Amino acid sequence: MPTEHVVQQGECLSSIAHKYGFSNYEKIYNHPDNAEFKQARPDPNLIFPGDRITIPDKVVKAFSCATGQTHRFVVKLPKRKLQLKLLDTAGEPIADIPYILTAGSQTFEGSTSSDGKIEHDIPAKEQRATLTMNGTKRVLRIGHLNPIKDTEDEGISGVQSRLKNLGYSVGAVDGKMGPSTRAAIQAFQSDNEMTVDGEVNDTLIAKLQEKYGS
Repeated sequence: MPTEHVVQQGECLSSIAHKYGFSNYEKIYNHPDNAEFKQARPDPNLIFPGDRITIPDKVVKAFSCATGQTHRFVVKLPKRKLQLKLLDTAGEPIADIPYILTAGSQTFEGSTSSDGKIEHDIPAKEQRATLTMNGTKRVLRIGHLNPIKDTEDEGISGVQSRLKNLGYSVGAVDGKMGPSTRAAIQAFQSDNEMTVDGEVNDTLIAKLQEKYGS
């Protein structure tokens, strides 16, 4: 029978698919029982802790194989795409800089692109990665970016995470509108020539999505 899964912080659809033995999250995301969830979360990369997802029954596949021989079966494990865009304090891309990215048992080496981007497919179960660049090591929390709309905390944790990643001091990412978060919103509004009121509204959300990319 189908199972109901309640999303936890740090999970993504790929990691949930991996947990339940699916090779592709789309089999869950596109299931008819998840139509309401899909409508609320049109970007499958942004889901919110507390969201409820129906996990459908898996379809059992049968294979006919000759006896007395060795047969090799390859299981395709789900991946999650890690995308980073690195900017300096002036907001300019950190381009053509060598890096080492470690996620679980996998290590990737390369250089940032001309627009400061890094992109790799990493194991779906990983919730942390380490980025080493210019002699500095940074720990990345994967799957902790929350949606801004249609959330129980009125999008505050999503706003906090984006502002923090853009270099604004929001304090704890806790989904609460405290003085530090309000001050960070005001600073962002001032930097972008917006009305400075410290409020989370459609204008702020649109500008954050424009600057952040999601």
